[in-house]
Amino acid sequence: MKDYKYHEYIDTWIDLVETGEVQSCEEQKLLVRFIKRVLDDPNVIIRSDKIYEAVEVVEKYFPFKLLDFQKFLFSFVSGVFYKDTGDLVFDDHFWYIGRGAGKNGLISCVSFYLLSDKHGI
Repeated sequence: MKDYKYHEYIDTWIDLVETGEVQSCEEQKLLVRFIKRVLDDPNVIIRSDKIYEAVEVVEKYFPFKLLDFQKFLFSFVSGVFYKDTGDLVFDDHFWYIGRGAGKNGLISCVSFYLLSDKHGI
């Protein structure tokens, strides 16, 4: 089993962007640098159980599996919290995604998860 610095879904996307295995824009590279800085904050915790549970719930009820970038984004909707308050680190999201990348499917998954009892809010 591979060791991950942050979380399997987060590290996978970061590696894909940093190695150039996926074509990415300058904003993606900036996002990766920003995310790493935030996640390295000692007051930030990653709840792997919440991330895996969120993806599991979605993939159980939807007729497709989430892609690597979708799991990466989903990680910040479901499992990255401040240690001292328990609040989500990222409570606002702006996803600028090109045509044909699965925006409607992804937002349907996120909406479904946020309405489920698994979200906890």
